[in-house]
Amino acid sequence: MKKNHISVAELSARLKLIRQEHGITQKELAQALELNPATLSKFENGGMVNAAVLLDIICFFHEKYNLDTLLKSGNDDVIHDEIL
Repeated sequence: MKKNHISVAELSARLKLIRQEHGITQKELAQALELNPATLSKFENGGMVNAAVLLDIICFFHEKYNLDTLLKSGNDDVIHDEIL
């Protein structure tokens, strides 16, 4: 049976990968989003589920990535191939 969604933990990991691929540190992204760096770290490592943080991060990267691909389940390598 094909999985049609991803978990928050998977999405957090994908967003962390995107941040790293852009060469942005947690501190830099936290500053851009006006977040405490510890809050971002907890989110990226699956320690905290916060819809506001998730939406802020997605919006930050929305121009660079196809969000449909980001939200698909499956191989994380797909992210690399779906840059707009």
